[in-house]
Amino acid sequence: MGLFKAPNVQKLKDQQDFKGLAKSLCSDDQAVRSAAAQAITDLASPDAVPSILDAVTSRPGDSELDSVGQALNGIGQAAAARLVEIINAGQSERSVVAVALLGRMGDQYGLAALRDLIGQSSGETRAEMTTRSLAALSLGNLGSPAAIDTVVTLLDDPTPPVRLAAAMALENHPDPRAADALRRLTSDSDPAVRDQATKALAALAKP
Repeated sequence: MGLFKAPNVQKLKDQQDFKGLAKSLCSDDQAVRSAAAQAITDLASPDAVPSILDAVTSRPGDSELDSVGQALNGIGQAAAARLVEIINAGQSERSVVAVALLGRMGDQYGLAALRDLIGQSSGETRAEMTTRSLAALSLGNLGSPAAIDTVVTLLDDPTPPVRLAAAMALENHPDPRAADALRRLTSDSDPAVRDQATKALAALAKP
């Protein structure tokens, strides 16, 4: 018998205990994670989003992200909107995680929100530049043709960190449409961008 008792997800759901449900999304037990995701989906309340974000921020890990994505998609567009609100509030670490979570919400909810984050600013401040760069990476994580279309356009972004992030995304999701832009970036003024463009072209050349 384990030292700690598994959470009673049904009780947490009945009490609308979003903090408890969010913690359950990060459980070591896959069955608990799945039950918590379903409970949040059933409640479908955007009020769960801050608790989910806090739980993921305090315990980042790939094993939990599928359940977190399921829960956020269960809430739907309201979850994406709440994440954008948090990002725009500029709370550093939470904002970083919120952008990443949008990349777990698929084209239906995450794509438009990530495109809006990229388009709503020129990246003149450090915070804006960071948000746009992270959004480029999250679009790459979506990996859909529509998301990659946007990533390819970001290879011509005037901001070096955004070009770098786009090239990083395309190393993980090679796309022939990016070949010409990546070749141009091998002569970029920024050495990190040049290096990453070379890596992305190498990934594109792999069979």
